[in-house]
Amino acid sequence: MTDFAQVSVTPDQLTIVPAEQAVASIFVQNTSNVVDVFTIEVLGLDESWVELSVNSVALFPGDSATSDLTLRVPRSSSARAGAYPFTVKVASRKDPSINAEVECMLEVAPYYDVSVELHPQQLTGANGVFTASLTNSGNTDIEISLNGTDPQDALNFTFSRQTPQLAPGESQEATVTVVARQQPLRGLPKPYAFRIKATGPLNTVPPSEMHGALTVPPKLPRWAIPAAIAAVVGLAAIIALVVILGGRGDDGPSPITGPPAGVPILVKADSPLAGAMELSPQQKRSFEVIVEEPGLLILQVKWDVTGNGLQVTVAASESDQGFIQALRTAGLPTTLLDEELLIASGEYRIPLSRDYVSKALTVSLQNRTDSDTETTFSVSFQPVAAVIPEPTATATATVTATAVPATQTPT
Repeated sequence: MTDFAQVSVTPDQLTIVPAEQAVASIFVQNTSNVVDVFTIEVLGLDESWVELSVNSVALFPGDSATSDLTLRVPRSSSARAGAYPFTVKVASRKDPSINAEVECMLEVAPYYDVSVELHPQQLTGANGVFTASLTNSGNTDIEISLNGTDPQDALNFTFSRQTPQLAPGESQEATVTVVARQQPLRGLPKPYAFRIKATGPLNTVPPSEMHGALTVPPKLPRWAIPAAIAAVVGLAAIIALVVILGGRGDDGPSPITGPPAGVPILVKADSPLAGAMELSPQQKRSFEVIVEEPGLLILQVKWDVTGNGLQVTVAASESDQGFIQALRTAGLPTTLLDEELLIASGEYRIPLSRDYVSKALTVSLQNRTDSDTETTFSVSFQPVAAVIPEPTATATATVTATAVPATQTPT
């Protein structure tokens, strides 16, 4: 209380959460013996935070009045968390040197807001270097922890800065090196989705996630295995032809006996050997072709050979719920590559090398609509993997393969 006025602020200690408001009441009483006008000011705070219901009052001696003080703090990193002392000053308009002051305190509560970005989001290779961009949009210092995970547990993650510290409004970057634990020897490139999680102190920052993908290609290019197979098959054909020609006696050429039913064979339909073979009626009706590839499990395939056309149908069983999705994940939604077809969840593949498949493919895909509808994937191509005894003959072959370790040699 002074000789000219009594001034008080209730409450004089305020706490405010950014984007909200706090209100105090300023009481002014004229304790002088003359009429006066009193001006009210708030010192020490950002002017944009302060609002007074009235900033001056005219009072007769002994009269009093109040002014509501409303404080609003924006949700911005510029409004840093902490204590802000301020002063409420009331002065006489007749003589501004006559004034009264009340010391007050404003406590701004902290809030946490971290934004994260990963770029690039996709890379191809056995490893890749990504950049995580972090921005502290909150109003207090914070330490961020970075961690990487992938659903298949197939990747390793290394961070240049795993626990960066950011001041309010500050942005930083951290490199993330992602390395595949294994790289396939051959086959299709395999995509691995992963996420980088940014977390703050317990119960402060909601976890933020960045999503990315590393597509790991095989060690051997797609053309390497077909080229090797072609070389081996060509060499075998030359050796067989030499043996056939060298075995002819004086009585003229002897017919070549076809393989018994169930014996593994691999003869191109348009090769000289196919034309020279004599097949029994039973062999013309059916024969077995066993195909084994290292590290692959091939579903049962039914081959219907009619005349000069060959139709292959791969049936997905009820357990292969991910059949259609796997094709899309492998990048084969509507087309089939020359070499192989990915089936189910990426564990079952049918090798179709350039030795076995012509360049012109007709692909049809029928989705599963209910439990009674079978999902089929049909591929039409020229007959090159079965012996056709004569142009109008019909034969069927059941192709079965079993899983063998990748270190074994195909038989």
